[in-house]
Amino acid sequence: MNHANIKRSKRLQKVLGVLMDGKKHSTWDLVEYGRTVAPATCVSELRCNGYSITHTCANGVHYYQLERGVESCAV
Repeated sequence: MNHANIKRSKRLQKVLGVLMDGKKHSTWDLVEYGRTVAPATCVSELRCNGYSITHTCANGVHYYQLERGVESCAV
């Protein structure tokens, strides 16, 4: 998969900004506050940039959470 570099991608920076608080965020949160139409793709690209983001699903709602203390190693 080709992925954007976090340093040059405003799209990924916005989604990362939402996740930076370390709380769980639903797909809708990432759409609403991260201003993306493809939140799962953005999460995948952030992972390719070295960020550790967990995924859980409860009652059909998908949640993403940035692991604390994890720095990007791929930039």
